[in-house]
Amino acid sequence: MDGYAARVADITNVPISLPQVGVSAAGNSYNSPLLEGQLVLRIFTGAVIPDGCDTIILQEDTQTVNDKIQINERPKLAQFIRKPGLDFSAGQKIISKSSLITARACALIALAGIDEISVVRNQK
Repeated sequence: MDGYAARVADITNVPISLPQVGVSAAGNSYNSPLLEGQLVLRIFTGAVIPDGCDTIILQEDTQTVNDKIQINERPKLAQFIRKPGLDFSAGQKIISKSSLITARACALIALAGIDEISVVRNQK
């Protein structure tokens, strides 16, 4: 879900306006931890949750005011955060040996967190 990653502890009183310090997108993660101190990070569907973040505030639930992100409701801990391992079980086969690597197969491989696979050229 598109929105803002933050620390619940930094959002004590609402409404609150916090500066945006970066962006985390699928395939282009924000590589620094979000430190204590009332900051938010723009985040897009499929992105890795940066260290230090423990909640997501949907973009529909925010406003941009004077270059800051205004949050009107206190978020719940871990809201809209999917834990690793929800999509597959340990040891589950996601594609079969000798399968053609299609766009769907690439998506499954990436979703499983696999960075590299071994492939062979198709014998004609």
